[in-house]
Amino acid sequence: MSVAETEPRLRPLPLLIGPAIFLLTVLTAPPTDFAPAAWPVAGLAAWMAIWWATEAVPLAATSLLPLILLPLIGVPNPSAAIAEYASSSVFLILGGFLLALAMERWNLHKRIAFNIVLLVGREPRRLVLGMLIACAALSMWVSNTSTALMMLPVALSVALIVTRDGEPSGPDERNFVACLLLAVAYGATIGGLGSLIGTPTNALVQGYMKTNFDFDLSFVDWLKFGIPTVVLLVPLAWIAMVRFALPFQLPAETDAHGAVRAALTALGPMRREEYCIAAVFGLAAFGWVFRPWLNELGPLQKLSDMGIAVAAGLSMFVIPARPAHGGGLLRSQDLTRIPWDVLLLFGGGLALAAAIQSSTLGDTLGQYLQVFGGLPLILLTTVIVLILVFWTELNSNVATAATFMPVLAALAAGTDHSVLEILAPAAMASSAGFMLPVGTPPSAIVFATRKVALKQMLRAGFLIDVIAVVVIVIVGYLTVPLIAHR
Repeated sequence: MSVAETEPRLRPLPLLIGPAIFLLTVLTAPPTDFAPAAWPVAGLAAWMAIWWATEAVPLAATSLLPLILLPLIGVPNPSAAIAEYASSSVFLILGGFLLALAMERWNLHKRIAFNIVLLVGREPRRLVLGMLIACAALSMWVSNTSTALMMLPVALSVALIVTRDGEPSGPDERNFVACLLLAVAYGATIGGLGSLIGTPTNALVQGYMKTNFDFDLSFVDWLKFGIPTVVLLVPLAWIAMVRFALPFQLPAETDAHGAVRAALTALGPMRREEYCIAAVFGLAAFGWVFRPWLNELGPLQKLSDMGIAVAAGLSMFVIPARPAHGGGLLRSQDLTRIPWDVLLLFGGGLALAAAIQSSTLGDTLGQYLQVFGGLPLILLTTVIVLILVFWTELNSNVATAATFMPVLAALAAGTDHSVLEILAPAAMASSAGFMLPVGTPPSAIVFATRKVALKQMLRAGFLIDVIAVVVIVIVGYLTVPLIAHR
């Protein structure tokens, strides 16, 4: 589940329980196994986990607690933990947001998506597949919420043509409409798993590995894990929907195909601004893919994925738009559309993780979790991924990853497996909720149309949750060790 789009109500009970637990750890002597600083850090972690899980206050507000409390509870070098609010991973995500905003302002993302749908074919099942592929391809670079909001009107137009401008009649039409709309939600969620900037939980692992283990998880490293996962999940999700969860039999609809073509035609010819954004995006992708070789060049020795992302984002303000529009490809008012709350949540999670590490709380947890040390990697990751996929159905994806990451890192320390072999699948699982409307913003957006029944979403989402567990575990087992031990 991603950051909530609506303002949560204050909840008195969890509002009080969190700080009460923290005060208990501050006012009592630590257990014998805990270092003096580790005990109050455990209380702070419990406080933040409770507030994140219950949304007792806005998620981003909870993320400010380390700024206030870490200097007061005896954490070694609290300024280092607080510096995580401005970590390179935060700015990597920021650069990705800026590039995505430029694509959205000039409708380049729509042009890409519509062309993908048209390429797949006219038959109704193929239209569902086309919608899945288009949304997944976009969501690797654009936020899943923006992807869903942009593609939903197209899906609804196709649905209206198939149902002849009325309500679906019969189970075949009802299932087709549900599949088409769920393809928007599920494609947006699946695509985010593919790249470091696709969903914040991926970059959260990158920041955690860099800060605590001095491991540079590059953009290409994640693609080695993310792309196979997306490539497998998209067709498997499609088969799960149209063959098993929500099967239908409908004739080919040339008019439905025409609705997508009409939407593409309405965009007009490709403009200079779109070419400029596509060129910058291409250069950024080239830099991310070939950075290890670029680092061999003297002037580019310190070039990072973050530097490439921020340079691409900054160029959106520097490259001019046509005089009729004024300013650059992005304007100052576009900065208000950046989800700053996500960046705060991201920074708070990294700060908490750094405090857990520096206070030796992570080492203490590792001692308690050594009982799992003998489990084979594939069994261990299966249990972790299974828990997190269903946990994130009801909780924020970034908060879930930030809460579990230090615990799982401590667990890895008590095994023969590398930390990345545990954390990378866990991060992906934290963003893979398909079953409930509250699981992700795209699911909530699609459910709000009232054209997808809850039982339809539950049936399709449960199947895809199970498929996601299997795919993440197997792909992670085959690819992440190669990254971790490169």
